[in-house]
Amino acid sequence: MTTTDLTRVDVDVSSLARPSSEGLLQAREAIKGNEGLGEVFITARDEGWTAASLAEALVPGISQALGHDATEEARYLADEYLQVGNAMLIISTETGKAIARVTDEDIWVPKRAPRHEMPGVMTQARGEPLAPRLRPELEGYLIWKLSEEERDQNLFHEMMARVQSTDLIGPENDRRLNPVTRKGRKAIVEEIRDALPYLLPGRASGAARTFLDCLTFVEVDPLPEGLVRMEGTLEARVTVPVQDPKAFNLRHDVPTRIIAVLAARWSRSLASALAGEATPQGTEAPVAWLAPATYAAGLSGQAPVLVIEGEDAVGLSQGAGFVRVDRSAIKCAAREVHDRLEVAASIPYTIWVDTSRMVAAPAVKGQESFVAELVR
Repeated sequence: MTTTDLTRVDVDVSSLARPSSEGLLQAREAIKGNEGLGEVFITARDEGWTAASLAEALVPGISQALGHDATEEARYLADEYLQVGNAMLIISTETGKAIARVTDEDIWVPKRAPRHEMPGVMTQARGEPLAPRLRPELEGYLIWKLSEEERDQNLFHEMMARVQSTDLIGPENDRRLNPVTRKGRKAIVEEIRDALPYLLPGRASGAARTFLDCLTFVEVDPLPEGLVRMEGTLEARVTVPVQDPKAFNLRHDVPTRIIAVLAARWSRSLASALAGEATPQGTEAPVAWLAPATYAAGLSGQAPVLVIEGEDAVGLSQGAGFVRVDRSAIKCAAREVHDRLEVAASIPYTIWVDTSRMVAAPAVKGQESFVAELVR
């Protein structure tokens, strides 16, 4: 079983309620011993209640059992039930919150290993069962997960002293601290995922933006005929080191940097495909060059140069074609491995190129000849 398979037991409850740990544990015990409260949950599931309606129905019974107002506890348990469902939960004795949801398949009943027959030692009955427990790989995953969460929490409070947050935002909502913890890095990935549909051409800059401005982004197939049609998938990957959170520059905007790199690499991937497939037939002076690194130095000074992969160098003028990106098919994945946060994103595209707006690059000195001339 891989780590990816183990993450299915993770529980992530989104709730505005702030119950105390002791109150939440007591509320769970009260629900266990009260059949009426248990039936409320079943009714809420069958009739499709909202979290607010379920919490309102739970407050009287839980408050009576606890001896004080249990509105926060009821609100949290209602949110948890409607988000997680009727599952078998493992509850933390420190926070009162669920740390995992498991099924019968995750429970393992080990058998006691028989002792070897030895003089003076009574042999145990072969195969005598022990108490049920979690499968070893799942148990190890939860121990690792809880230790990482505790480490992140301690690190977060330590780093809070380095930032000055306003009362309106509060340190717990300060996005500058997101790179420090795993939970914060998940928020970074979500921010990136939300920005992906608007990456091109809006978040590109420099030579990449000049190249994209030569094309027109459309939502439907263009009407002009005689254009060269190409399609493919733009892919990009960004890696951020996270091995030493205490050394992070908290003024560095990590999600903005990742978004900018993804936009640049998507643009370069699109330019590489265009330069490699289309044959230039134009003569108009270009406003942007697409060239491999060996030719980039020789073309600099004429127009912005976007360095691409491949061996072909071409120039583009305004109105060089149309691009349609399938924003509904965007894929974004992230993982943490070897103390690195890796974010990969892809998007399908279709491009229609007007080759009369493309020109072949002039004969220029290669990079080695250009550097040799500068040295002389």
